[in-house]
Amino acid sequence: MWCSTQVVSHVSLLAALSYASRLGQIASSDWACLNDSVSGRLQVGNPIALPCYQQYSNQLGATPAPNAVDVAACTAINAEKTNATFVMEQFGGYLTANWEACMSQNLTCPVDGMASSNQTCSQGSVPSYYIDARDAADVSSGLLFAQTHGIPLVVKNTGHDFRGRSSAPGSLAIWTYNIQPEIEFAEDFLAESCLDSSGPTLTYGAGQGFQGLYEAAHERGYMLVGGTSPSVGASGGWVTGGGHSALSNTYGLGVDNVVQMKAVLPNGAFVTANRCQNQDIFFALRGGGGGTFGVVMETTSRIHPEVPLQFAFVSALGAAPDGGSSVIDMVLDNAQKWANDGWGGYLVPGKALFEVILITPKLTLDEAKASMQPVLNYTDWLQSQGVTVTANVTTLANYWEFYNEPISQLLGAVGVGTGTAYASRLLPKSSFEGSGKDALAAVLKQSSTTAGMLLVGPASYNIPESDQPGGPGEASITPAWRSSLWHMLAQTSWDPSDATYGGYGSATALYKSISTAMDPVRAITPDSGAYQNEADTFEPDPTVSFWGANYDRLLGIKRAIDPANVLTCHQCIGWDQSDERFQCFPTI
Repeated sequence: MWCSTQVVSHVSLLAALSYASRLGQIASSDWACLNDSVSGRLQVGNPIALPCYQQYSNQLGATPAPNAVDVAACTAINAEKTNATFVMEQFGGYLTANWEACMSQNLTCPVDGMASSNQTCSQGSVPSYYIDARDAADVSSGLLFAQTHGIPLVVKNTGHDFRGRSSAPGSLAIWTYNIQPEIEFAEDFLAESCLDSSGPTLTYGAGQGFQGLYEAAHERGYMLVGGTSPSVGASGGWVTGGGHSALSNTYGLGVDNVVQMKAVLPNGAFVTANRCQNQDIFFALRGGGGGTFGVVMETTSRIHPEVPLQFAFVSALGAAPDGGSSVIDMVLDNAQKWANDGWGGYLVPGKALFEVILITPKLTLDEAKASMQPVLNYTDWLQSQGVTVTANVTTLANYWEFYNEPISQLLGAVGVGTGTAYASRLLPKSSFEGSGKDALAAVLKQSSTTAGMLLVGPASYNIPESDQPGGPGEASITPAWRSSLWHMLAQTSWDPSDATYGGYGSATALYKSISTAMDPVRAITPDSGAYQNEADTFEPDPTVSFWGANYDRLLGIKRAIDPANVLTCHQCIGWDQSDERFQCFPTI
């Protein structure tokens, strides 16, 4: 539906206006038309904590106006601010709360009890309006409306985004979280236009989370490659950024398991992409990044027969007597063997914390214990030095059981409601051999930052011929993924309401410190890259780090299907660094 009372010249009339001004120029009849076209689901976007404030500034620079406090709603919000399910069910809620704010101007609306009379809730980076989308027609209407009126558009799913790609000041958002039709199981799925079956699959909507998918697969004796956190949208940024899993070592990344995707393109067209049709779109959606090439409405992914998993869990909290030197040597010495043995999951070889949460589908219990013997020897030594240790290698019946382990549930809840900044690097096989291993050991021993090592590289996964470079199923992730064993992740967090940080006043320093902390690792891995979904917000060379040799093809596709750059985000393909929508990012 064409919701505009006049044809506006995007270049001559809109370019001189701020985004807030452009919103104000839109006729009420046009908003009403858009609302009608999406069945009444156009809404005003509000920060999640607004019910707690007596004053509200609903756009950057706006004079605060009185706001009606809702005590009951405020009480509930404060009680549930670290509950991922609650937060992602609110449009104004973001799992990483700093992306609700305008950090560069220290304008925010933190969840911090009942605000005093002199405190103002600022709109920050929460979109001014949103469409609670339920189908492709809703999405198409939003895309065309944003393009017609020259206003920024963002795509928000669950709000589990660490890099600020699903919020922007003065914007219209398409909220896909409620697109959750019944999950469909197929024993022999046949993708459109394909002649051969893809085997057993699950088909699910844009807003579907992993918990429901894991349960649906388990009920039928299968497991699905996916993340640990229940707040991750399986069809959203997770898969469009690559998608890693504790199962990726053996079964590949999320993009390797996708059979078919349905998406609305920036021009409003609804397309089906797979290895047999719309192959450029299929390539771009599987690794090109979220909020860039289209709005994914539906994904079909391959599932795998359940098998017993060997589970290694170690937790040792306390300062290592040797400053952590021996644990770093031990894990680097065994990295290649553990990859060959199928281990996947999470490892923290810290100076005051040693943690192991790993699973493998490839070994028996006795083989798993033998594989983990270096770890057990190290924890025995820690215990002898007075460090409290929990260390077990056991058998779990299936992945569903692993997902429901208390430690897995705890991992999935980490960081909810905090301000968080990340930096990461993919560590290639060469970093665990010879001089490469020596260099990595030296960097880790000298670092004051405790980093997590995610054993999620597809080291044991055999890429089928169809998905090799140049094939119809090639994914657009950085090729560095294919030669990496580990994904190294460092982070720093803060309480958004802590006065020590002046709200978000010190966010710039924190972003800079975590980015700088990863520089020594970048220096010794010059040919590697980073996982874009958990990368440094200010990655020094994003085109090389996130896409490598695939960047040029992705940029060509982007220019062909979205010449007006309707779908764009920070450090995404084809982004314009000077775009006003990025004004709330801190500058480091």
